[in-house]
Amino acid sequence: MKPMLYTVLFCIAIFVMTVAALTIAYIGIPVVTFYSPFIYVIAFFLLYHFLVRPLNQKISGRRILLLSVSVVAMATVLTQSAKIIVTPQWSFSVTTDKPTYMFGEEIGITVSLRNDGFITHSFQSGLSDPVVVLIEYQYSENPTVTSQVWYSSTVSENSTGFSVEPHQCLERKFIWNQTNIHTLGKEIESGTYLIKAFIPSATSEIPGTNNLFFNHTRINITSP
Repeated sequence: MKPMLYTVLFCIAIFVMTVAALTIAYIGIPVVTFYSPFIYVIAFFLLYHFLVRPLNQKISGRRILLLSVSVVAMATVLTQSAKIIVTPQWSFSVTTDKPTYMFGEEIGITVSLRNDGFITHSFQSGLSDPVVVLIEYQYSENPTVTSQVWYSSTVSENSTGFSVEPHQCLERKFIWNQTNIHTLGKEIESGTYLIKAFIPSATSEIPGTNNLFFNHTRINITSP
């Protein structure tokens, strides 16, 4: 066999083995990860027997080593680049039109899920309209204690798939008119309110648990 053909086959074998190893490490499938050391021992034995030894008779061991390092480096760069491209990159935010409100003002809330990746990415939510907003009053004497005053209605609890194109947003807007839906007719208090937004996963049995995305912000409501 000609040296060039040995060299090409050697490079292909090293490239494939490197990509396979990095892919297995990235995906992390337990069964494949367990058996991969045995597979690689066999693969390296075959590589040495059928390609390295014949190639070593035609070019020096130093060149074989240099060739191996070069191919591994190239395979690593390509694999990591592919990983960056296919890995979802999301940014999830909840904002209001201003930080402080007077009693009686409508409060506009915007929740946005942005795809910062390079390709269209998808997710599966436990709701047909995935975004949920909760508003809680934060007690000034103990900020760790809150009480819920409002939440957005959920359309239906059906597992639904959503896709967002690169650099596009899935956006939902809400209006809170400062009502306390748990105690009708009771006026809310002035102070700090915590606004939580989340998208539950398809496996979430109760909205608010096992969320795919979560974020929060705060507003102040003041009396005249």
